[in-house]
Amino acid sequence: MTRRLAREIIFKMLFAFESGNNTPQEALIIAYEKPIEEKDREYILKVCEGVIKNLETIDRIIEKYTIDWKLERLLLTDKTLLRLAIYEMLFCEDIPESVSINEAVELAKVYGDMKSPKFINGVLGAIARDLDNIKKSL
Repeated sequence: MTRRLAREIIFKMLFAFESGNNTPQEALIIAYEKPIEEKDREYILKVCEGVIKNLETIDRIIEKYTIDWKLERLLLTDKTLLRLAIYEMLFCEDIPESVSINEAVELAKVYGDMKSPKFINGVLGAIARDLDNIKKSL
């Protein structure tokens, strides 16, 4: 399985988790009905659970960088994409920040509205510029 597909599944899982109060395992069944190899399943669940575990920290970062936007006002798709990308930027050292940003923008083109890609890119770009300071403050 490609990282792109895994990321899309994780996005759908986080969306299902947020919108339907599903567990990560239930969300995986909702997000992807085909059989998944064990190593891919482990990676997907690890990242999904990592986002959920660090949700408070991630959401504080989102609120700081989405000036004049409350978390509740964000589209659920945008908020979910931001959460996933920020988690990758903070905790997945094997993924370059530019890849996390680009992948979030590409998913925003598919799942968000017309303004989502630009919004996601702007927020994540600002976070990337301050990433060292953000990591030091954790």
